[in-house]
Amino acid sequence: MGGKIHFAICVIAAILLYGKQPSIIFWIAVATTVINYWSWGIMHNFFLSARGDIDAVPDWVSALNMISTFIGIIMLVLAIILIF
Repeated sequence: MGGKIHFAICVIAAILLYGKQPSIIFWIAVATTVINYWSWGIMHNFFLSARGDIDAVPDWVSALNMISTFIGIIMLVLAIILIF
């Protein structure tokens, strides 16, 4: 469930930043969304292949997912600030 919420945060940020200037912030949000979704899928595959052993997930993938989630939150806050 948590991975879906993290992904949704990134997607909402990218949607809200669409068409805003400078356009680089939109593309950063899109890249963050792609990285978040990719790392979530990798973590899920490692978890399932280890039959539910959470320790089988590599730390670098978890860190990448966490960093992309934090950047997604920052992008969402920035989008809200730019809208209002």
